Amino acid sequence: MAKHTTVLAAVVAAAGLAVTAWGTLKSAQVADDQLAQSKERQTQEERKLAARVTSWLEPKATVIANRSLDPAVLYLWVLGHHSLKPDARAVMMLLGTAPPCTRLEVPNSLIADIVRKRTGSEVYGFQSLIIVEPSGKLWERRPGGALREPTTDIWFRITTGQAARGIGALPGKELLTSSSVKSSGLEECGSAT
Repeated sequence: MAKHTTVLAAVVAAAGLAVTAWGTLKSAQVADDQLAQSKERQTQEERKLAARVTSWLEPKATVIANRSLDPAVLYLWVLGHHSLKPDARAVMMLLGTAPPCTRLEVPNSLIADIVRKRTGSEVYGFQSLIIVEPSGKLWERRPGGALREPTTDIWFRITTGQAARGIGALPGKELLTSSSVKSSGLEECGSAT
């Protein structure tokens, strides 16, 4: 009889260990899910402004739409067409602060003038729009709409003040302050894109 009791106690103990192991596994899975959701929320919060700023090219202008309720500090990354890789022909220019709920049309001729003065190139290629979050975090909006963290080179140029300032070469002027930049309100302001 003692033998049966010992076997029964061993089976109950094994079942208890199995239930405990299963519970521990489920707890770990729940914790992993919560961590993944937390990281996703954090990423969404970090790119809250950047997700609402878009740009596209039209025949005569580069259009920027800030659908956020916050102003957005913007930079434009372009390459002179003598070379299609980031080198001395690359130009990072401070566009300035785009007001909330605003569509801006920056004449391509204005951008071309800066590229010509900086690189000698007569034509340029749009690389990306750089958006600065209020936290200081940078995001890069690539052609086609992809949003990603910028390369080290872009981050370095902006944080060390190597981005071109000025309409033409006038220090202290932001491109968006030019009288040739058209500005209009956006009705769909605040909607995610």
